[in-house]
Amino acid sequence: MSLIIKKYNDLSAPHFFYNNEVALRFSPSRWEWLREALEGLLHVDGVTTVLKATDGTALDPLINWSIKQGFDKFRRLIIERHLGPNQAIELWESELDALIVEGKKGAREKLEDAGMCGTMAHAHLEKIAKSTLANNQTRLEELVAILPPDPRAESCVIAGILWCIEHDIEWIHSERPVYSRVHNVCGTIDNVAWASSCGNPQCCPHPFKRRRVQVDYKSSNGFSYHAWSYCCQTAIYTLAWNEEHPDQPIEDRFILMLDKTTADFEAWHLEGPELQEQDSRAYLDALRCYRSHKAVQARMDAVYDARRAEEKAIKAAEKEAAHRIRCPKADEYKGSRMTKCFDDGTQCAACSKIYLDRHSTV
Repeated sequence: MSLIIKKYNDLSAPHFFYNNEVALRFSPSRWEWLREALEGLLHVDGVTTVLKATDGTALDPLINWSIKQGFDKFRRLIIERHLGPNQAIELWESELDALIVEGKKGAREKLEDAGMCGTMAHAHLEKIAKSTLANNQTRLEELVAILPPDPRAESCVIAGILWCIEHDIEWIHSERPVYSRVHNVCGTIDNVAWASSCGNPQCCPHPFKRRRVQVDYKSSNGFSYHAWSYCCQTAIYTLAWNEEHPDQPIEDRFILMLDKTTADFEAWHLEGPELQEQDSRAYLDALRCYRSHKAVQARMDAVYDARRAEEKAIKAAEKEAAHRIRCPKADEYKGSRMTKCFDDGTQCAACSKIYLDRHSTV
């Protein structure tokens, strides 16, 4: 266990599931869940890790390579066609290189900025839910009065509050880890709550009162691009919850898109068992693909490592054979005393001859 603790030096306290029959720990730095077992801590697949590996993000290296090629071509063309006799275009070549390097960071910076905004909004909404669950009215009033400083995050929080009011939300849990023993996957569900239908038929086409639902916040300005991932993610959370709590099932899922600019919201209501079954199957297909890929990759990595080890052993044997004939020290060896060319205490043929020649009787 000590080696595991050394490898995962930021493990959380145990999260217990299934009436304390299962204990999981989380490593934030590695973003990995581990299950306590008699043989030690065992890996558990994370819900979002699986989705990121199967929703097209594997193409990121190719995309980054394409971007690099485009910038390289841009640099070559502008120098070929517009470089003046004084080696200047409108700016020096070194300045152009610096601008290109800076420009390549644009997509990553935009992504990180959006992520910070989303994290800020998500954290504030989580605090509101937890203050409500704790019946801390003073803290709740403070959170509603003092919104996040980023205007986009503020818009997200306002949108979330308005949606909760429209659906008469009563919080049950916030930021609750869920685990499926059947499929060995784990993640953190944003919210479980009691909800009632709103007056908008596009959101709630079938009126209902006080259903147990899952509410998942997404701070984004678009749904369609990530629809598959969002549907799969919420479905496996519901599946895991219902597996552990069959007498307290989640009936519906709400994916709440919080607009960073206008404070509007767009709720996607995934209603009923049919959609839950369809989206769960989609996630489990992705999980099988993910695990198959890992198994094949591990097998081929082992083959690669074995071949490299064999090549290394052959090269080492060839090198030793050559040194048995003449070691690197033979060029400077005078033969005045017996030396050790090898760890076993023997000399190479060249050094042995030098020594014998010097000490042979005339």
